[in-house]
Amino acid sequence: MPFLRSVRHLKWAGLLVLAFIAAGALGSSGRAEAAGLSFSIVYSSDAESFDISLALDLNENPVLAFHDRSESAIKVIHCNDPACAGGDESTTTHAVTGDVIRPSVDVGSAGNPVISYTWRYGLNVMACNDPNCAGDDESIENIAPSPFPAWYDNTLKLDAADNPWVAATLVANDHGVTFYARELYHCSNPTCSAGVSSYSLEQSQSAYGDSNIALALTQAGNAVVSYQATSTYDLKVVRCGNPSCSAGNTISFPDTMGDVGAGAALAIDITGNPVIAHHAFGSSQLRVVHCNDPSCAGGDEAISIPETGYPTAIALDSLGRPVISYGGLTIGPNVLHCGDSDCATNNVLVPLDYDLQSDSGPMELSASGEPVFAYTTVSDPPSEIRLLRCTDPSCSADTDGDVCDDVREMQQTSGSEMAGGGRNAKSPYDYFNPTGDRKNRIDDILAVIDQYYVDEGNSGYNPDTDRTLLGPDAWDTGPPNGLQRVDDILNSVKQYFHDCA
Repeated sequence: MPFLRSVRHLKWAGLLVLAFIAAGALGSSGRAEAAGLSFSIVYSSDAESFDISLALDLNENPVLAFHDRSESAIKVIHCNDPACAGGDESTTTHAVTGDVIRPSVDVGSAGNPVISYTWRYGLNVMACNDPNCAGDDESIENIAPSPFPAWYDNTLKLDAADNPWVAATLVANDHGVTFYARELYHCSNPTCSAGVSSYSLEQSQSAYGDSNIALALTQAGNAVVSYQATSTYDLKVVRCGNPSCSAGNTISFPDTMGDVGAGAALAIDITGNPVIAHHAFGSSQLRVVHCNDPSCAGGDEAISIPETGYPTAIALDSLGRPVISYGGLTIGPNVLHCGDSDCATNNVLVPLDYDLQSDSGPMELSASGEPVFAYTTVSDPPSEIRLLRCTDPSCSADTDGDVCDDVREMQQTSGSEMAGGGRNAKSPYDYFNPTGDRKNRIDDILAVIDQYYVDEGNSGYNPDTDRTLLGPDAWDTGPPNGLQRVDDILNSVKQYFHDCA
């Protein structure tokens, strides 16, 4: 019987298992490409990290604006395809005197990027006069001058007339007195050269909490901002009543559960109600607030706690369900696709990059709902900016049907094979997991041993335990060849712990 034959060979098979595990039988991984899923390294530098902002142009090609600390400059990458593939993207450099902090980019109706950024002497808006921001002749306006280093965080959105809204956090030290403020600006024309209206959200000489400030626009073009309140550390929402934010404004605190509101990311649903993802310090909760009215008034909003982590972006799919990019407590980035509009049920979580420890970054949704992410590695220099474009709205496509998601199979860094990386996401055979539990362990090896000499045509033959080694990596296996011999056992041994668990 097959089992008796497997017992007879178990001793030498066990020795093979120990020998291959001790010798590190897993090979080095290579780049794998999956249909419909792109994973690109778009920039590399000796800078330790980058402040990245992401937008999609009219053709859904990514536009990235970021600060390269090694060059004291803002760089703009405009990809010439949706996946940023080919290594032939447009990259321009714009030198800035003094430290640049957190550029924020949006793309106008003509396809030209507009970028806000803070620097040593205030808050600037750079309106590019071409899609690539080339020629070093862009329009730059200092919309909020400062006589001393002051600005910290900012977010830019363009209204229907391409006029910028900018929300910003100010941190200044004037003759030994630290000053904190949240400010909102709306330009009168696309280059901010014809006047700017401003609105002070709050001011304080005490700690301001988390510096992040989120901005979204209503269908009428009025601003809605969300952030951690300075004095109470609650989640705060300010909704402007008109384009200058000078009348009809509302202020609310939809989540007051204690030191919440950090990393606020904001979207507006189809009825005009805000949806906010934010972080709770102490508990490390990722909290989602879906307001049931445009002003988030009444203290009766829907609040869910789907995960732990720090959000960086939120968008709503075609059914109004939140899609959230966030960093986990250990490694990121991650994407959470909520199962309903309140993020309360049937949520799908997918970690996006198992290669290296990395920061979570900005996210945009394509017209058909597939998330696009830009993020940066945080390993030793050179650091990388990576672009990942999902093949489906949940980022959980399994092209080859082997019960392991494409994003996990796509990993390429040496060592990622222990997380299932380096496989070909188009091949249904290179994931040798006879038990079908997503884990390559001893039970899989024993299942192959149990089929020793049970060939095609014999009673009990199981093609799930029959693989042909293709190479060059140990997990590059092909279809069954009808013979189950020592090579099949070795193929299983070499995939020990190379799985999708």
